[in-house]
Amino acid sequence: MAVADVLFGIMAEKVAAEGTKMVRRVGAVFRFMVTIPASGGEAELQKVWLVDLKNGTGSIKEGDTESPAEATIELDEANLLLICSGKLTPQAAFMKGKMKVKGSVMKSMKLNSLLKGIKVPSKL
Repeated sequence: MAVADVLFGIMAEKVAAEGTKMVRRVGAVFRFMVTIPASGGEAELQKVWLVDLKNGTGSIKEGDTESPAEATIELDEANLLLICSGKLTPQAAFMKGKMKVKGSVMKSMKLNSLLKGIKVPSKL
C-alpha cells in the first residue's frame, strides 16, 4: 500500500468526523494527482483522489477523474507526506514549485483545515 493511500485514508476519517464543519469553512472541491515513486521494478504511477469539501458532509473518493473540481493539485508522494506531517505548508510547497495548482489557487489555500492535525503514523 502506498503512503498516499494511508494519508488519504486518514484524511477520509477526518472528513467523516468533521465534514460538516469543514464544508462550511472550505466550500470547494479539489482533485489531488499524486505521483507514486517506482518500486520493486514497477513503473512510477499517478493516483487521483477527489476531495469534496463543498457538498453535503464532505467526501473523499479515489480514482474520480470526471467530477468537476475547483482546483487540481499535483504533487509527489514525498511532498504530500511532508505537508501532512506539518513539515511543509501547502503555501510553501506551492511557492517552492513542489506542488502545482491548476484552477483556484485561493481555494487551495483553504486546504490547511483538511491537512492540519492529521495524525501521521511514525512508520511512514
